[in-house]
This record gives sequence, structure tokens and C-alpha cells, in this order.
Amino acid sequence: MCRGNKISFEAIEYVCASSRGSGLLFQLSPDDIILAVGTDSTLQLFDIRQRCSLKQFPSSTHGATFHPSQRMVATYGAERVVRYWCLDEFISIAMSDVFASEIRCARFVAPPCHGIDPVLVASTDECMKTLTSEPCETLATNKIGELKKVTASF
Repeated sequence: MCRGNKISFEAIEYVCASSRGSGLLFQLSPDDIILAVGTDSTLQLFDIRQRCSLKQFPSSTHGATFHPSQRMVATYGAERVVRYWCLDEFISIAMSDVFASEIRCARFVAPPCHGIDPVLVASTDECMKTLTSEPCETLATNKIGELKKVTASF
């Protein structure tokens, strides 16, 4: 996918087209600068303006969501945890407790009150948890009920 430190966008397009259903993730930051590419074994971050690789982490990544106002990305994968990554220092800064089952989706949500930081809502097939980011604490856990499966991001 990379030639030296340069991104080969043709390779990214090929990987995306040839690996449908294999758990490959692409997510673009709110400022359209950082591309997160996740697989079953890694999280890779690219600067699409400079066309270069920023960092690669050994972390299963099935989904990612960028914080709307901080330089942070939250990821989830096979380990059934949410990990928070600092986009300035390129390090893991927090991690949730282990969920009882696979996390299906997660998104940052801004509470309607002004001055309150966005929280992360992460869903499994059985429950939704509301999490803070630094430190990572569970604010609430809600059962989903009779729904059989969470199938879409919100």
C-alpha cells in the first residue's frame, strides 16, 4: 500500500475493491486530513495532503470514529474494547473495559448542553455504553432489548 513513505492511492483503491467483506475500514477525519485504515491486525494513519504514512499501530480495528473537536480517534476491533489514540503524539491515551460481546459501532455524540465534551456511544448486539474519553469511564449502560442485531452505524 505504501511506496517508501508515500501513499499509493491506486493500491488503497485496489485493496478496498478486492477485500469487500474482510473487515477493512476507511475513515476520514472531520478536517479531511487524516485517513484511518483499519484491518484485523492494524490501525494505519495517513496524511492525505502530504500523501505520507503517519503511524501504524498493532491493534485490531473494525471501526473508527474521529472526535469532532479534539485531535483524537477512537477505534474498536476483535479485542472488544474501545481505544482512544492521540493524533498529535500518535499514542494510545485511554482504553475502555472489555465489552461482553463484539462492538458493532461507535460514534462521538455531543450532548445538547453547551460546554460539555462529546461522549462516545458504543453498541454491541445487546447493549449501548456511553463513555468518556480521558479518562475512559462508563457513564451509562443501556440494554437494547428485543432487537436481534445492530446492523448500522448511527
